[in-house]
Amino acid sequence: MLLLMWLPWSASAQLAPKRPKTPPPPPPVSEPVQRGLDFLKTKQLPSGAWGTIFPCAMTGLAMKTLLNSALPDEAVAKAAATLIAVGMADPKGIIAVRGDAEPPFIYENAIALEALARFYIAGGNAPDLEAVLTKTTNHILKCQTKAGGWSYGEVPGYKLETRGDLSATWWHYHALKSVEMAGINLPGIAPALKRVDKFFADHVQKDGGIGLPKLNRGDAYAAFTITGPALSVLGLTRPRDRVTLQATKFVLGEITIEPPDWDKNANLYHWYATTLGLKSANPQAYKTWSALVTPQLIKHQGADGAWPTETIKYPLASTEVARDDASIYRLCLCLLTLESLGK
Repeated sequence: MLLLMWLPWSASAQLAPKRPKTPPPPPPVSEPVQRGLDFLKTKQLPSGAWGTIFPCAMTGLAMKTLLNSALPDEAVAKAAATLIAVGMADPKGIIAVRGDAEPPFIYENAIALEALARFYIAGGNAPDLEAVLTKTTNHILKCQTKAGGWSYGEVPGYKLETRGDLSATWWHYHALKSVEMAGINLPGIAPALKRVDKFFADHVQKDGGIGLPKLNRGDAYAAFTITGPALSVLGLTRPRDRVTLQATKFVLGEITIEPPDWDKNANLYHWYATTLGLKSANPQAYKTWSALVTPQLIKHQGADGAWPTETIKYPLASTEVARDDASIYRLCLCLLTLESLGK
């Protein structure tokens, strides 16, 4: 898979949140999206969560998916309460089920934080919601590396000695951006977001792609997969900058070589991130991408609203990395992509 000191409450609450006005309900969604949302709701557990292996990540993704298409309802409120309870119980505010011998808990933490911030923006209310947003965000700010990213070490900690993990940093950026949009007034957020901008700009390769150097297309952190996520940041922070324009050109070149195809190379993480990236960076490129990926998702959705296991060319990109949660992960990525495409 895919991720400031925690002050005492009297100090950390010195700047009261300035809550944004509750937005109007989103416009009606398409039939494929509604079918998928209806199916997603049937998979919610009695606890309010989704998923059993990475429940905080799956619950966060499900919340984001539902909030993209409607204001908070009972299902979303119940999910939020579950995540809040996990964060409040953890001394550092980490919203994850820890103890696994793997590092995905930092992804869980970022995804869950973004979902709770989105819940707050949409007018959601729950006991300890503002408290956990503040507590978790402060810990994330403390754990940003000097290079501007986030990385994982041995469970249960973030690792500060490295530059940062490109994928985890993408999730953390959008978590912090959502907290900022929610009006949670923490002075460390703005400079942290600026450092993320530089972090991705520092990973630009000679061909304009963004990722680690000298990697094949299917390798972890190769530009083929990471440029889309990076563009979703750079498209916001430097929309007309040369770095962003070159990265957009790189993505268009890559999808010309290998267009999205469910039966050959359905890298759903890449599809979702590239949708966000091109939508932020370049309207014309986004239109080109939309015309390619939308038919693939609509064609392969099942009658029940779910998607079957995708055909993947590069194993590291498979939704099966989520193990028993793969079907929920796949469903959310497909729906988030369609929602972002407005389809």
